[in-house]
Amino acid sequence: MEAGAPAEGGINEDGASPADGEAAQAEGEAAEEQQEALDFSQDTRMKTMIAHVAESLENFQEEEHWKDEHYVWLNDFLSEPDQRVIFFWNDFEELTLRVSHTAPPKFYDQGINPQDYQVAYFMKKRWDVPVTPENLQECVLFKSIGTDPLEDLLDKMNTEYVRKLLQENDWPDGVKKEFIANLHRFMAFLNETTHAARGQTYLYIPDEDLTDIEAAAKDKDLLQRLESTVIYWTRQIKELVSNQDSPTNHAIESPLDEIAYWTRRSNNLVVLTQRLQKPELKKIIKVLEHASSSYLPGFLDLERKIQAGSAEAHNNLQFLNTLSEPCRKIEQAKPKDIPGILPEVLNSVRVIWELSEHYNTPERMKGLLTKISNQIIKRCRAKINKDDMLDGDVEKCMSDLEESISCCREWKAICLKQQRLIKKYSSRPGWELDTDETIFAENEAFIQRCRDLLEICEGQL
Repeated sequence: MEAGAPAEGGINEDGASPADGEAAQAEGEAAEEQQEALDFSQDTRMKTMIAHVAESLENFQEEEHWKDEHYVWLNDFLSEPDQRVIFFWNDFEELTLRVSHTAPPKFYDQGINPQDYQVAYFMKKRWDVPVTPENLQECVLFKSIGTDPLEDLLDKMNTEYVRKLLQENDWPDGVKKEFIANLHRFMAFLNETTHAARGQTYLYIPDEDLTDIEAAAKDKDLLQRLESTVIYWTRQIKELVSNQDSPTNHAIESPLDEIAYWTRRSNNLVVLTQRLQKPELKKIIKVLEHASSSYLPGFLDLERKIQAGSAEAHNNLQFLNTLSEPCRKIEQAKPKDIPGILPEVLNSVRVIWELSEHYNTPERMKGLLTKISNQIIKRCRAKINKDDMLDGDVEKCMSDLEESISCCREWKAICLKQQRLIKKYSSRPGWELDTDETIFAENEAFIQRCRDLLEICEGQL
């Protein structure tokens, strides 16, 4: 028998079983890994990189989240030439630190709130030399992504990359011209998309040398880039001026939602108007005027519409704000107290009809009355608790239902009375909404649903 061969029954000559040998081997490997991790923890390169992770990830705790396997990932990145990038991010579901050599997580695929999106990453600038503590900053780029990746990308493009790329002079002229045109198109799209998420219309102004207006107007490549920019601006502004009214969706349900919409629109138009006055933008206009560009008249016409739209939004907001206080009272009131607030609400509606310069169209006034009706229904609905009906407090549920029915009936009666007074005494003719029953369609449907629930409650008594 060879030395070390197991005897019959699975026992070696020294009395140890194969299982004991495997366990010892596993323990040895674990000890080696622990010692390797201990060695890595003293590596100044890794200490510097871990500090960057801690600085970039808000909820990262080194003692809690950094594990031995993370050292191994970092070591592979530092020692393997084909490892060019590494990403670290917090997994909020599993409360762990995740790592990847390929790509960071896509927040829109994994349900991550953009405000919580944080990634620390390292990218090799050089891979032809070993990475040492002395050349770490030279060989490895330390970066992070905070909040929305698009905003982070926009910030980095504006602060670090665009100017450097535009100053690159080592490329052939044809390549550089095509690259610059594509860079400006990309930046226009990136700016538009990022600001649209905030409800803003933003005009990207390309960084071009326009000190000599006459020379710029004769540069065909430059003129083509500037015309492409104006075409892009024209499309953005057209979309904005074509949507004058608030959208008819569930996001705009009450007068307070309407006020919030016009506040956002007014602010957006003010910022856009200021953007249109930028000296850099005016220079582009001068170059196109000098070149007699056919794309300029359409843009200038839209520019005037923006100024008019800004004045309209400001005027609309000025009058709609008279509804803010009484509608906030409705938001906090009990259904039985709402009828007492309605005269103040409807007096504001009359002021808007009489004095507003732009909002007092029949379509907008009908929409406003419908939104008031929706807010009243919403408040009544909040008062009704179906659990009272199902859990035994039927009398309370019946009382709430009757109170809501009474409130909605009074709303219709008070509104129709006020409309007849507006029609009779208003200095501005044209009020015909008192005959439009569609304003109260949801109100009548809600009253019927309350009656149906009352019958169910009566059946349980």
